[in-house]
Amino acid sequence: MKPRNNLNRRAFLVGSTIAATGAIPAAACAKGAKGMSDFTYEVTHTDAEWREMLTKDEYKVMREGSTEFPFTTSYWNNNDPGTYHCKGCDLELYESDQYSPQEMGFVFFRHSNTNAVLTAIDVTDYHGMLPEPKEFLEVHCRRCGGHLGHLVQVKEEILHCINGTALGLRAA
Repeated sequence: MKPRNNLNRRAFLVGSTIAATGAIPAAACAKGAKGMSDFTYEVTHTDAEWREMLTKDEYKVMREGSTEFPFTTSYWNNNDPGTYHCKGCDLELYESDQYSPQEMGFVFFRHSNTNAVLTAIDVTDYHGMLPEPKEFLEVHCRRCGGHLGHLVQVKEEILHCINGTALGLRAA
């Protein structure tokens, strides 16, 4: 009897996307914002501390895994030269030269900085906007576990679709 190939669709898509983007896999366990793992981040705070240091919208996106509405932050169509950093811990995540302009109302990047983000499987229906729940590769800050956005395919390119709410920009 021939051994079966255990590579399923999820494993193939995760592996392909990770290879294409350079993101660090968190093996579907680094669900930092949702607390589904024993993984310990370098930067940790109590829920009360996170609520005190982040705005209501930042907390909802970064700690609860929500998605901002399109076109609600200035970064979606603003690519001033500089470095985008995490609002939760100030880690440098993306360089402006990796910005990919898209007319969808979110911030898109081709690649993250080295050792900056973790990815995990997220199942969502975007609060009822999709007919049924779908799996997406979620992007988190490697240092604090803050939810940043998702990896998505736009045209024929895999991009980091990031909530501007989770980012700050330091001018070059």
